[in-house]
Amino acid sequence: MHAHSAAHADPTLIQARVPQFNSSFNQNPWGIAVDGGGHVWAAEPQCDPNVGNVPICTNAIPTGILEYSSSGFNSNSSPMQKLQEPQGYSSPFFLVFDSKGDLWFTEPATNAIGEYDTMGNWNQWSVTTSGASPFDLTFDQFGHLWFTELSANKIGEFDPVTDKMINEFATPTPNSRPYGITGPDPTTHSIWFTENNPTVHRIGQITPVADGTISGSINEYLTNTPHGDITPHLITYDRQGHIWWSDGFAGTIGQLVISQASNGTHQGVTEYNVPAPV
Repeated sequence: MHAHSAAHADPTLIQARVPQFNSSFNQNPWGIAVDGGGHVWAAEPQCDPNVGNVPICTNAIPTGILEYSSSGFNSNSSPMQKLQEPQGYSSPFFLVFDSKGDLWFTEPATNAIGEYDTMGNWNQWSVTTSGASPFDLTFDQFGHLWFTELSANKIGEFDPVTDKMINEFATPTPNSRPYGITGPDPTTHSIWFTENNPTVHRIGQITPVADGTISGSINEYLTNTPHGDITPHLITYDRQGHIWWSDGFAGTIGQLVISQASNGTHQGVTEYNVPAPV
């Protein structure tokens, strides 16, 4: 086990305005994505989810997605575009662009995956398992969309070419509550996800194959800290292929060095303390 203090930095914080879509609920922006032109897109679900409930939002309402100009992004700037979802859609939480520039998002309150394409069309597909709460999402190297199913303890796979949900994979550990997802990393080309349940708190690895199946089984790696404050949230990777995630209320950032990792252990895992605000 290793623990280190994080280095201090002095970033400049810029906050833009987030307008309401529905005046009955407060602003509560969640996932962001950056398009090919450098514009920043933000999901605005107007919901602070309870991840232990189904549905995770008490309000299943159409809200929307905001687009901010990269060149005009400054304190108190307003979005250049405010995209209101059509009726029948619900709060978007996380966003990702595909290789064509189409924007994809999750709708956990109504158990669906949505798309806003470059022609301005809205599309959505229901997740196979009822009450799955699709949450975070990413694309693999074959163009398939992968997403966490927070309430079903599964990882889902969707093929945008056939417009079909093609697979769901249960996590090896029951009641794991998969939350964030990222990939493919540059070394193993795997998809990585966090397991948010404080009694589980593991990092999962799934390696896609072009035909929609996976290579081998899902791997799970242990985090170091045993206490219940560990609730791995969002996850990403760096240029060397190391995996990084936020540890929720534990106040730490986790790192997994893939070359040192061993399934079912915490080998290769380091956690860094996040300094308290001053």
